[in-house]
Amino acid sequence: MNPKNVKILVVAFVLAALIVLAVVAALIAGAVMWFNYQAAHDGHAAADAFYEQKEWDKAIDGYTEIIRRNPKDARAHVGRGCALEWKGQTDLAISNYNEAIQLDPGNSYAYGNRGHAYTAKGELDRAIRDEDQAIRLDPQVAANYVFRAFAYSRQGELDKAASDYGEAIRLEPANGPAYAGRGYMFSLQREWAKAIDDYSEAIRINPEDASTFVARAYAYVQQDDCEKAISDYRVAIRLNPGSPQPCNDLAWLLATSSVITVRDGKEAVVLAKKACELDAWKHSASIDTLAAAFAETGDFTEAIKYQKQALSVPDATDKYRAEGQQRLILYEQGKPYRETPK
Repeated sequence: MNPKNVKILVVAFVLAALIVLAVVAALIAGAVMWFNYQAAHDGHAAADAFYEQKEWDKAIDGYTEIIRRNPKDARAHVGRGCALEWKGQTDLAISNYNEAIQLDPGNSYAYGNRGHAYTAKGELDRAIRDEDQAIRLDPQVAANYVFRAFAYSRQGELDKAASDYGEAIRLEPANGPAYAGRGYMFSLQREWAKAIDDYSEAIRINPEDASTFVARAYAYVQQDDCEKAISDYRVAIRLNPGSPQPCNDLAWLLATSSVITVRDGKEAVVLAKKACELDAWKHSASIDTLAAAFAETGDFTEAIKYQKQALSVPDATDKYRAEGQQRLILYEQGKPYRETPK
């Protein structure tokens, strides 16, 4: 068995989670940008209040009524688009941003949010063109740089993304999503100390963001600071008990660490089971972690059973199945899996 190959799976899983973090950061930034826009305008109070309370349907109804009374109200179209985007109705959101741009071609918020929606759809070139235009129209809006940075990161343009996150921080030093996003860039470049610094600042600004604790925990693991990583994972679980990721990641660490004082197979089993339940047993990574946890306790019968289940889950890629098969062989030999020291 080649431990280096097996570890690719773990890195890919966590980096995929960091992509989710970037999405969340962009969405948070969108909410901030929209309310900055609101602050500069009068009226729309009822719809804005529903938006702030995250009552998306009521907000949409409110903006729709405003548009019914005044079809040329570009701001109401942007507001409705933002609420629709939160509901995952990206195409409808884009239609609203299109209408706002037609009514008000100088509306940087319409371009910025449409760019964000295009990023969500994976139409990255269109997204970047929109963010470029939004920044040309108003270069002082930090969220547009966050949006463009996320699109750049999706294209693999990490230096450009980091630069945009840095500009957002310069414009708005308390912009937590910008710090979290730049930390994500540093993580992809394996600059763990810089990543930790940015994640820590993001946490200082927003100490309730569980996803940033998860991201920082992973960076701590890469620096062999398992004690701090475990602490961050536990905070993330407390902040967001319905998320499978921190449960899975902490279980993996407790099950597979090369440091004997870190490992705790019994707790790893409990956490991994919880992650599987929260995932509805649909994700190979969580079931794979449960197998590793049972192997750590010495229960190789259960480890083999769950490893086989992980290999059969539809989301398992061919690459994962090849690596997971190697791990299955290890369990059949009565050996637990260990992460190799860097």
